[in-house]
Amino acid sequence: MNERTPIDTAVRWERAAFRQQENIRRAFDWMVKDPDTLDSRVKDFDYTLDRINAGLNHGRLGYEGSLYLISTPPHVRDLRTTLENSPDYKKGSILPSIEEIINNNNPYYKACVIETFQDAERDFPEWANKQFRHPFAVASAILLESYGMFIGKLYDGASEKRSKKIRQNFVLGAEEILLREKTTSPLLNDLSYWMKEDIEMFSLEDQETIKMCFPEMFWWVKRRDWRRLGMSKTEGDIKRP
Repeated sequence: MNERTPIDTAVRWERAAFRQQENIRRAFDWMVKDPDTLDSRVKDFDYTLDRINAGLNHGRLGYEGSLYLISTPPHVRDLRTTLENSPDYKKGSILPSIEEIINNNNPYYKACVIETFQDAERDFPEWANKQFRHPFAVASAILLESYGMFIGKLYDGASEKRSKKIRQNFVLGAEEILLREKTTSPLLNDLSYWMKEDIEMFSLEDQETIKMCFPEMFWWVKRRDWRRLGMSKTEGDIKRP
């Protein structure tokens, strides 16, 4: 029997938390049944987390063994500023991996995990319990949003405003990195539904990349073209918080 990995545990926890939400549960069922597809998303998530941590530590994103540096994406820069103004974040610290979160026995960590699942179970179904064309889209979005919510609680749980800002900047920052460095990422494809809805929150450069990566989402006369999105109109009306 194969040993269960931390991401397997996280996915099963998410599936259990949303067991009453049919569409969300079904998305996580797909992930559990297709480990290769899950692994591709996890690799892209780990990549973005490493790049965000590079931005938090150095202010600029560099590559090991090279002097080449690129400008830190706007939301990663905003995340760094917000974290440095948060009472429980030590400047220069790196954000924890999923494995570190799952295996950490610190009572405060565990309390933040429990609160994250409770809040996600209450808040996420409004925008996530929908039928999307891509079976993994909802699960990928929830995993990313849940991580952002967790670090918001971990580093500034006392301030709801700053906690939400940490979450938002992490999610948008991860999407910026995928847009700039991994445009063929399956995780990026999963998140495209919400990136389209949030497009005005990205820089003009990243907006153009979104349109180039997902041209079928932008062939419209009116503001939205639901048929081309493969979504119903009511699905597209619900944005992420």
